[in-house]
Amino acid sequence: MLKLSFMTLISMMLMLNNKWILEMTLLLAIIFLMKIGKVPILKIRGMRMVLSASLFLFVIQIVFTQTGKPLFSLLKFQLTDIGLQRGLLISTRFTAIIFTGFLFVFITNPNNLIYSLMQVGISHRIGFSLITALRLITIFQIEIEKIYYSSLFKGVTYEIFPVKTFFRNLTNFFKLIFISIFEKVDALVRALEGRAFNSTNKRTYFREIEFTNKDLSLLILGIGIFIIFIMWIYGVV
Repeated sequence: MLKLSFMTLISMMLMLNNKWILEMTLLLAIIFLMKIGKVPILKIRGMRMVLSASLFLFVIQIVFTQTGKPLFSLLKFQLTDIGLQRGLLISTRFTAIIFTGFLFVFITNPNNLIYSLMQVGISHRIGFSLITALRLITIFQIEIEKIYYSSLFKGVTYEIFPVKTFFRNLTNFFKLIFISIFEKVDALVRALEGRAFNSTNKRTYFREIEFTNKDLSLLILGIGIFIIFIMWIYGVV
């Protein structure tokens, strides 16, 4: 819960700030925390897409923002100081927010997160649904690969043309996926019923997550930094 609170505060700081230098500072701080947490930054799936999207946002801003002092001109293209600053601001903000999510996911145990949510008042039914969904993601990925390759083995192709055949094969593919999902969910429900799940509203925990004085101190420190940050942005301090 403390990590979730810090992720929320950092995201709010990134969204409220309009100075690219501070955005870059926050991004470097997040990367430093990822290094401390031993997050494999370059090996994260989708990292190339994130960096490409960030570069695209940067280029869009410098191309279409023509206000400000010209820094460079080539034919009809003109690079301005405001365009450069907006490009750095938007692209850095986007990357920093995505990296914050990566950091939270890699250093947070899903079970501990769900237990914490349930201990602060969220229904154990919702909590169990969340943790079950997280655990089934991998199973569904494997099942999708099985269905896809078995379809290819039977001669089914997923080429766009002819369009009618493509949509028919795609519809059948999704039908098989939903059938597989329903079978696994049905098996899970039967297993839960056999263990008397949800037979009472009282909930016991195999492991309880304690909120220590260190957590409280860090939370107060984070809120204090956030308040000072807001006051600094609006010129109060």
